[in-house]
Amino acid sequence: MKKTLLLLSFLVINACKPTAMEYVLSRSRTVIDIDNAKFVVEDNSVADSQKIRIEKKSAPKIVNTEGYRIIGPAYAIGPETLVFDKPVLFACPANKNTLKLAVMIANGFLPLAESRVAGETLQAKIRHGGEYFLVEVPEKYGILNPVKTDQGLLIVSDLYVGKYLDNFKKVLKKEGYKYPVWTYIYSGEQSIEENAKLLAEELKRLHAEYGKFRLDVVSFGVGGLVTHRYVADSTLYGYDISSAIVSVGMPFFGSNFAEYDSVKKSQSPYRFFFIDAMGNNAQELTAGSELMKWISENRGIVGWIHDDLEENKNFASLSGKKFLNGSLPEENEGDFLVAWKSTQLTWIEPEPFPLNHFELYENETVFETAVKFINLYRTFNWPRLFSSVWEGSIGMEKVNETWEREIKLTMRKPIEYDIILEWNENLLESAPQDAVLITNGDLDTYPGWLLQGKGVRSDVLIVNRSLLNLKGYIRFLQKKGLPIYLRSEQIDSLNHRYDKKTDRVFTISDQIIELLAQQKIRPLVLSTTVYDPQAFGFPLVLNGLVYLVGTNGVDIGTKWFTVDIEKNTGLLLDKFSYKKITSIPIDSLNQSLSGLFMNYGSSLYSLGKALVNEKRYAEALRILSFATQHVNQPKSSMGPLYLLQAEVYFEIGDKQKAVSVVGEFIDSPFPKSNKDDSLNLIKVYKDAASLYMKMGEKDQAIKLLAECLKITPDDKELLKLIQKYQED
Repeated sequence: MKKTLLLLSFLVINACKPTAMEYVLSRSRTVIDIDNAKFVVEDNSVADSQKIRIEKKSAPKIVNTEGYRIIGPAYAIGPETLVFDKPVLFACPANKNTLKLAVMIANGFLPLAESRVAGETLQAKIRHGGEYFLVEVPEKYGILNPVKTDQGLLIVSDLYVGKYLDNFKKVLKKEGYKYPVWTYIYSGEQSIEENAKLLAEELKRLHAEYGKFRLDVVSFGVGGLVTHRYVADSTLYGYDISSAIVSVGMPFFGSNFAEYDSVKKSQSPYRFFFIDAMGNNAQELTAGSELMKWISENRGIVGWIHDDLEENKNFASLSGKKFLNGSLPEENEGDFLVAWKSTQLTWIEPEPFPLNHFELYENETVFETAVKFINLYRTFNWPRLFSSVWEGSIGMEKVNETWEREIKLTMRKPIEYDIILEWNENLLESAPQDAVLITNGDLDTYPGWLLQGKGVRSDVLIVNRSLLNLKGYIRFLQKKGLPIYLRSEQIDSLNHRYDKKTDRVFTISDQIIELLAQQKIRPLVLSTTVYDPQAFGFPLVLNGLVYLVGTNGVDIGTKWFTVDIEKNTGLLLDKFSYKKITSIPIDSLNQSLSGLFMNYGSSLYSLGKALVNEKRYAEALRILSFATQHVNQPKSSMGPLYLLQAEVYFEIGDKQKAVSVVGEFIDSPFPKSNKDDSLNLIKVYKDAASLYMKMGEKDQAIKLLAECLKITPDDKELLKLIQKYQED
């Protein structure tokens, strides 16, 4: 094909030095010269007749104190939305090896990883439109501003360069943080592991100079991965990090924007961040990479990790969640760069801020929250605190006080704290007098302890399933009335067991729970939050928010539990309080909480099912009507309640009301959500379509499934189901 290049216009300082040029490019190779800079657009880099504008400008005024310096000039390549199929090759004269081309992003810039000086020429790869300029990077990366200290704060920077580090230091000072602050900077040209090794070398060098010290850590963005790679690697870690680690915008489980195909189909203004900042190293953030595998295998830095109790860590991941209409979780369930789920190191992380990625870096409230977590976390870690309680040197009130401070930082909204306490009070009310209550995690354990400290159901012995694997906790519980009679040497001999026949690991906690199920001194109940309760194999009866070890309930076809109708009716309709949970919309709840409160709907559904099986239809309708009016849950979780209600109406001969109830459910709002929520809703819609067919509403069934196809157009099962219904 004939090479073409149509010059539409250009502005000149003089006859030979144009500062702005506009072109229409073909697919052929094109070389554009502006002053002493050269842009080489390779074959097939753009579509035919692609307009492009390149303008030379004065350098932006961005101040930075971490060894970076803007020296200009700037080159604005437009349109900003332009994406090249092949990188444009940039070249200009350079007299220092520390020169790089950088791209402006948010209120700062990124030095391009694919930018380096060869001979006396700076060469770089440009992949998209934007404003680019020359910067001088530090001659040496590492820890800046170290001073002799035995404790301090280490800030691990992101690859993003801007004023956020200086601004964060100002907030540290304002919030009264009184220890020295060091800053670690590193290069995107190096891998995460290489930068973690450099951090280890820097800290080792400073130990040789200053002696022992322990550092709190706040890391930004990619810096969170560097921090984790250092702390979780026993071959690198120098036992010099305190119990306080906080990250801001960390892509713990990577990002789709590490892949060029995802980048090209996105509208996020930050989609090129990882590829620009890390070059080929961005592949480390893709699913299945060696780094992601390593992190999955070494994700545990929180909890009872080290025998030396002082070495156990607390961790908080501060994240953003702001909706951008796109197909990737980074856009519709994240901060435009990192998906919210990718930031979650533990099951319960602080509620995300309604901010995009770089708004997190500019927000004073985010910084204040980070400092508050640091000031709290540096004073304790949970294993050390629990050990002190179990040994008797401090009381449970210290656990309650510490958890209350932590959860209020985590949830931030006072109503969410109130909702947690309300749910746990209902949980305690579900337990019989003097029961042993097995709980699963944080949100069904700590709040109960706190309530008992205030005099609520102190007769119940709350036993956390995870902690029950620890022998010190077992001994402590024995003193508190746990009805198992094991001598100290028997407790010492307990170990996890593997059963080849069932291919199941019987943990120490599983073995203790089995012993508790055999005793007759205190009733044993399991919170409905407990994972896989049917695996224990003993009969269970649902009572509100607990499963009681026993029999005599109504069978609802689950095989592993039955339902006590009278007990559940008294609890769910008369005893429980729903005042707090019904006061706010479900989609405004912290995601950890929304999962916890789905237990209400599950228990009400089971009670409704038991009443239907007993043909107590009027009572079933009362329960299900209460549930649909008062239980605040995601639409996909509400579906079974509505459909069971409709089935009851159909069973008693009121088809019109049954069809109306199904329609009410389908027409109820479905807030924009993630893909998993949409797929869960499709499952419920299939059940609704089946019920429509049972009621003779064939057209409604097909119409509903057709709506599902709009969400998952390639779903072959849906297509077969529609065809089947059409033939019927």
